[in-house]
Amino acid sequence: MATLQRLRAEFSTVATMKRRDAVARLLQAPAPSAFVTVAGVPALLVSVVRAACRDRREAAEDDLRALRAAGVIRLCYRPSGGGSDVEGDAAYALTSDLRDYIQRWRAGPGAAALGARGAAVIAAAYDALLDDTAAPYVLASEWETVFGRAGASRPSSTAAAAAAAAAAAPPSVALAPDTALGALVKLGLLHERVDGGAAVTGRRAPAYWFGIPESGRLWQWVDAGRSELRTRLRALRYHEAPVDEAVAMRFARSSLPTALHVADAIGIGTVAALSIGGREYIRLVAPGDDAH
Repeated sequence: MATLQRLRAEFSTVATMKRRDAVARLLQAPAPSAFVTVAGVPALLVSVVRAACRDRREAAEDDLRALRAAGVIRLCYRPSGGGSDVEGDAAYALTSDLRDYIQRWRAGPGAAALGARGAAVIAAAYDALLDDTAAPYVLASEWETVFGRAGASRPSSTAAAAAAAAAAAPPSVALAPDTALGALVKLGLLHERVDGGAAVTGRRAPAYWFGIPESGRLWQWVDAGRSELRTRLRALRYHEAPVDEAVAMRFARSSLPTALHVADAIGIGTVAALSIGGREYIRLVAPGDDAH
């Protein structure tokens, strides 16, 4: 609930400016289970937002763009090659939570091999990326520029004290931009951008998506829930189920709430939401059908 409350508070200023209310209605709902916490970072699947705001989607997208432009939230794409058949799988995270994560990493054992100074520079460079761009990706050339500034003199706003302390520590081995970038990729904070359905070839990708850290298991659970929900619905007459019965299902290969899987399925168009005799149902959508 803390994340929901923080996002509500941040949203109020942007919503007033944009005069939109689609996402405001979503945030007013008592739905803490809509957030999935990964490595201490609460994430909100884009598909879940689409399901919740499907009758006012255009206004919701305006709201979300305003939140992104204001630096409140960050759109984080799923790493490529994960086996998903859903184009543009992504989640939203609060920018402040991503900043907190990189600082926990910097101070933890996972960064020890890079030395105090090296870890501080990486954290400062990542924090600067969050400051400098609202886009969901960063160009490799932009990374080198930001990394150079961070390594030379610029500590991040949230990491200033830590970077100052690290500067006083014994110097580490010189940290190359590729090494620093590789550390962020390994954490899942950045990953290679994929264009045209194929991974970019060559020594370095020209751009990197922002990502949810350590989110491999999250996307595995999302995939498992999608598969199991389709299997369950195919086994039912008319390939449909009341929503209250669907959310009571248990999926063996996912630890996510079933209600989240149902919302995800609505958001990606796998199922259609409909009302029959005053009761809410979901129905499996055949390929080529319009779920909306």
